[in-house]
Amino acid sequence: MKHKRFRKSNLSKKIKLKYRRRYKRSRSRSRRLQKGGLRSDTNSGDALGITNTWSFKTEEHQRLFKEYIFGTHQGHMELWPKLLIACRDKEIPVYIITSGNLVGVIRTIQLLGLAEYVEEVISVRKHDALSNPNPEIDPARYFAEQSKPKVIQRIMQDKGFSCSQEEPVAAFFDDQGEHNFKGLDTLCPSVKIVDVQRFYTDSRIQKERVNEVIRSMSNNFFFNKVFNARHPKTKSGAFQYTELFERHNFTSPRILQRAIDGITGNRILEYDRFDQGDLEAFSKIRILFLDWDGTVSFWPGPPDFNGVDYLNIQQYITETPI
Repeated sequence: MKHKRFRKSNLSKKIKLKYRRRYKRSRSRSRRLQKGGLRSDTNSGDALGITNTWSFKTEEHQRLFKEYIFGTHQGHMELWPKLLIACRDKEIPVYIITSGNLVGVIRTIQLLGLAEYVEEVISVRKHDALSNPNPEIDPARYFAEQSKPKVIQRIMQDKGFSCSQEEPVAAFFDDQGEHNFKGLDTLCPSVKIVDVQRFYTDSRIQKERVNEVIRSMSNNFFFNKVFNARHPKTKSGAFQYTELFERHNFTSPRILQRAIDGITGNRILEYDRFDQGDLEAFSKIRILFLDWDGTVSFWPGPPDFNGVDYLNIQQYITETPI
């Protein structure tokens, strides 16, 4: 019998198996990262002119970009990623439904490092090859100029979720409820409506809050490279076009925390009887729909990556072929 030190060990096989599994996981994660909200039947990267994925060369630039997109106070830059990660961990697909710039939203999500948490980005805006490409790829699944409730109904059907039951199985966050929620309670009563505007009904408070965010961003790298470069200060020192933001604001941090706690089953805050209804509803959702501009992002539109905005930050971005 051979001495144990000369026996052929299975250790090398175990190591190979371990690294093979790790490589397989990393490859699948890479594919998710590369997808970045793209689907071949609705918004193919080739059709949109997206043949690569974007990321920042440094973690510091990504952090500053998160500050710029989410805002620098009230915790939004921590809460939104936490919500997306919670959905991923509970296998809840997240769909972004926007009437804004499709390519801009997809590129923004990539640069935020959140592409792997988003199932798809869908635009309901009319196709414009120059300003907002949203070409028809599959006529059976083309959402341009359709209402968001109809898009939600179609996705719910595709994913096998019931639209007719009373208990919520989905949630939809939007900041323009008077328009985008219209008919949703009839088409899909199983979708919980989260109207983020209801938290800020006083226009004076709303404007003060917007100005507070803009003032707090005055030293942010991307605020100065993107927004400030596009909208310079007036002689009085005030930023131009601040009226653009009077109807746009963040989702309340408290409703975001309720959504996270409902989905994860954890309880970070103390909740009253009113909050308990939200917690219970969020604990049951199996799919999440989000508007982007003014709901997830502070801004009423994403950066214009086809123009000067991209030229101002291009040197800080790494482009990886898909």
